[in-house]
Amino acid sequence: MRTKERDGLFPMKNKVLVQVCDKEYSLITEEAENYVKALAAEVTDMIETTAYKNLRTSKFDAAMITCLELCDKIHKLSDANENMRREIKSYTDDIGRLTKKLATLERQKPAKKQNAKDAEKADSAEDAPDDITENETGEFDEELNRFNTPVYKQF
Repeated sequence: MRTKERDGLFPMKNKVLVQVCDKEYSLITEEAENYVKALAAEVTDMIETTAYKNLRTSKFDAAMITCLELCDKIHKLSDANENMRREIKSYTDDIGRLTKKLATLERQKPAKKQNAKDAEKADSAEDAPDDITENETGEFDEELNRFNTPVYKQF
């Protein structure tokens, strides 16, 4: 028969023997043995560094100071993490707002182009006299070209 632990309902527990400051501890954990031993070595280094900096402190006092330093680090990292989450949410909200605005502008773009073309046609139609025929327009173009040519070519 299968157990719940083997089925993955409960994570596998590992019994790990570690040493912190020359004292052995038997821990039951879900983490890998190498990881737990690396943590124990890091804690030992931190305690010994604290004890070395404060030569009058006992190992126990050094351990308590180390615990306070680690707790402080946890709180500061947690605060920084929360600030980053808020910042990311703000950026995500900005992106969503700008995406909607872009989509709105993209939908309006063809209508605005058409309106601009219509306005341009209306302006050119208003400027031109209504009673000019096609033949007169051609003559007008010739007359206009004559004025655009340099003076010395007219003679």
